[in-house]
Amino acid sequence: MSRHNKTFAPRAEKSEAQTNDNKEDEKKYEQISNQDSKISLAKTEVTQITYGPFRTRAFRKVETGSARIQLLESGPHVLILNQALNALGHKVDVNEDTFKDKTQIALINFQQKNGLQAPEFLIGKLAEMNEALENLHKMEETSSQQKESQILPASTPPDEKVQISIGVIPMNIKSNQKFFEYLDIQVFGRIVDATWDIGKNTYKNYIGKETSCTVSVSSLKKHLGITDQQWEAMYKRKTSAKPSAAELRNFVKGHLKNQEKAISEEINAIKKEAGTLSADKKQFIRDATSKIDYLQNRRILDLLKQLSDGEMADYKNKVSKETTDLAEIEESLKAYIETRNKNLKNQNELETVKTKLYGLEDCMINISNTPIFLLLPTLVPLKNLLL
Repeated sequence: MSRHNKTFAPRAEKSEAQTNDNKEDEKKYEQISNQDSKISLAKTEVTQITYGPFRTRAFRKVETGSARIQLLESGPHVLILNQALNALGHKVDVNEDTFKDKTQIALINFQQKNGLQAPEFLIGKLAEMNEALENLHKMEETSSQQKESQILPASTPPDEKVQISIGVIPMNIKSNQKFFEYLDIQVFGRIVDATWDIGKNTYKNYIGKETSCTVSVSSLKKHLGITDQQWEAMYKRKTSAKPSAAELRNFVKGHLKNQEKAISEEINAIKKEAGTLSADKKQFIRDATSKIDYLQNRRILDLLKQLSDGEMADYKNKVSKETTDLAEIEESLKAYIETRNKNLKNQNELETVKTKLYGLEDCMINISNTPIFLLLPTLVPLKNLLL
């Protein structure tokens, strides 16, 4: 018995390791596009990502495990990763948008401090780094508040503001809320918690007219995801110590232009994907070209893709009311899919129990037909089966 253990145990161990390696090699990851880095996550997005610059579809893909960031990869998402590593005290070029040796070394140093593995940027690293950056941000805020409480300035300088042209307000806006949401999307690329002061006016005063709005620099940094490093780099390119309002507008305008392009590309993608849906599914995408609802349309579209035609028919039979509210539609689809997944899990567990019971029945038949002097060794696998 000892001879067999010495001979075969190492081979089984090696084979198992090779199998695991092969499975890892066979796993295919999605590509992270430049567009993914430009699409911010909605406030209603279910995610553990709280660090502002990470709240994009690029890092959401990493969080779900469908993508990873690895050596020689390039793009805005790598630039954000390098800036995050630099903020955590690792020596990385904050203007580098390619995953080079310095990025890999910085990640290895980060993982050693946090007990992680693999030089690529995967799920575990994202969670740990998100937490580390949030803790760093809280420490900086606490330190800043302590300094402010110790030394109060004679006067607080006003927040810089820039005026941005929104363009002509569409005629289909029918309420102040929709008007504010439109301003949010035009300026910040998504619906945020910005406060718009229109005095005693209503949306009716702006419909069909060329409109401009004034936005604070702090709001731009917060909601557009512009980092302090990016803002400082913009200042260094200026000829004067303090940029003019026109220079600030040009900087923001360029950022908004890229944001607008990313939104248009996403809307076109939604329209194209919605066109391939069955008639039953297509009716849940109310307006695939909607700029205001494009984020919610994307989430609903992703949910619809998870349902087969049979499940879609079952879902429609179980719906108790009709609605045009996209939020209600999204929550309803989520609830159905969650229930379906639980049922599938329970069904799989039941099948596993049935398989074990069938094996137990066969074992009992074999035992009943086995001479008494051979019965004792047979009980060993029976015990394992019962466990």
